[in-house]
Amino acid sequence: MATEVSSHDAPAGRSRLVLAAVGVAAALAIAALAGWLHGGPRTAGATGVGRLSVGQPAPAFVVPGLDGGMLALAQYAGRPRVVTSFATSCGECLGDLAVLEPAYRQYRARGLVVLGIGVEDAASNLRQAARQFGVSFPVGYDEDGTRVALPYGLSSIPTTVFIDAGGTVRDVVRGPVRGAALGRALALILPSAAP
Repeated sequence: MATEVSSHDAPAGRSRLVLAAVGVAAALAIAALAGWLHGGPRTAGATGVGRLSVGQPAPAFVVPGLDGGMLALAQYAGRPRVVTSFATSCGECLGDLAVLEPAYRQYRARGLVVLGIGVEDAASNLRQAARQFGVSFPVGYDEDGTRVALPYGLSSIPTTVFIDAGGTVRDVVRGPVRGAALGRALALILPSAAP
């Protein structure tokens, strides 16, 4: 038999239920965030929060740049862009920096912009890696994973996104981007680039 709550106990009963619901929601959110942060760069991102879709507009972002200013996707509007996410603890990511730098140098006169976004990494580590690999393209950092990793739905790094001059995502490469895959993706945003 159900117990009725007297009219004078109703507000307290509802308050307890609301507090319990808020507590459960907060605990789930904290657990999800902790799992995401402690999963390390290989598992960064929260499933379903954001997802890149080829043919859709690239999500805007603004992150601190290693040069001390802010780095925004929009500041390069009208140009083909490559956004690569990386961490200094990820060997494949560092390999991508070494591959993307020559591509940037080859095609920057045609307007290509490469943006490196360090995810869940300290600016000092990123500066050292950029120097080590001779990176001349802009690099920013998403230290807690909320500015790029979350809206882009990054589930792993490296992830490299190829965006055409109109701001549309043309390809997403999850994992290292090398050789023919890099050539094909660049040809989608720079039509005369050799695949």
